[in-house]
Amino acid sequence: MLSTILVVAIAVLLVVVLLPVGIAAVRKIRAKENTLPTRAPRLRVEIPPLKPAEPEPEPTQLVSLPATGAEQEPQGTTLMQWNGMLVCTSGPLQGQHFPIEDNGLYIGRDPSLSSVVINDTRVSKRHIRIVPRSGKVFAVDQNSTNGTFLQGQRITEVQLKRGDEIVIGDNVAAFRYQI
Repeated sequence: MLSTILVVAIAVLLVVVLLPVGIAAVRKIRAKENTLPTRAPRLRVEIPPLKPAEPEPEPTQLVSLPATGAEQEPQGTTLMQWNGMLVCTSGPLQGQHFPIEDNGLYIGRDPSLSSVVINDTRVSKRHIRIVPRSGKVFAVDQNSTNGTFLQGQRITEVQLKRGDEIVIGDNVAAFRYQI
């Protein structure tokens, strides 16, 4: 009796599980067959006509151009001398940067006499000049009333080195030299 029940359970399992899976597989295979083209399309390939071989390029050569009567513009990059800059570390201009041009710059109170202006009565009209000479930068006091100081010492003229800090007047402003 147990063997009969087992045979019936296997038959039911085959009908319930395997029959739907088989039907789905057959449908999927038929759907793929319908989407395939019946014959492959023909490819058309055009072959361009042969060109004559191009000559091998010559290696790069230096050629002298004929001189013309007019002056030619200089070629390449122009060499510039970098003289550094002053960074205001204290005072009304704190945080501002001032590049030192070839003709130098003046720091003072009078805008008509100075390129860096500090509007304070303790600063002279033309207090100090920062000037490059022979690849070095100098700070030259312009006979100011309240003086210019480097490391606590009053200066008249001194060569600036990277990191030097000059103080204008009675701590009105300080500038650090940077290269």
